[in-house]
Amino acid sequence: MIGISFLSETVRVWIWASPDHNSTVGGFLYVTVFSLAAGLTISTFRWMVFDRIHHRTGIPEPKQNFGRFQEKLSAYQYLVLTHYNYYKFHSNMMISFAILFVSYLFSHRSVSLWEIIGFLFLEWLFWQGSRDNLRKYYSQGNLLLKESSSSNSVTDVLPDTIE
Repeated sequence: MIGISFLSETVRVWIWASPDHNSTVGGFLYVTVFSLAAGLTISTFRWMVFDRIHHRTGIPEPKQNFGRFQEKLSAYQYLVLTHYNYYKFHSNMMISFAILFVSYLFSHRSVSLWEIIGFLFLEWLFWQGSRDNLRKYYSQGNLLLKESSSSNSVTDVLPDTIE
């Protein structure tokens, strides 16, 4: 939303209300609903673009067997909390930060070399974080959901693999 506020006076007023203007419930609701919609849109873009890029550049999409999912649900939820949510954060931040930077560039017409270097560094950092977390999520999810004839216990499969 901050990126859009550089380009839209209406959004700028919603976010950066001046001290002489009182905040309104309507403004709060607009920001909340817009933020939710923007987040879901960014997540969809992440799924359409970034997931496919990762799959084509060395992180294969797993073929998991969800037949025994119910008995391993708590371990799978732990895996989502420790890796997949961080993957979504890093990937979505790449997109959000790119929108912010482009909006800033359009509104200011120029940026310093340090701003470009900072932007590229953060994009690289988020990229590395997203790849690492997606790789761990997939590999540990495969171990968790693979058919195992020697063990039926989640604790026999997961703890040794969590990094």
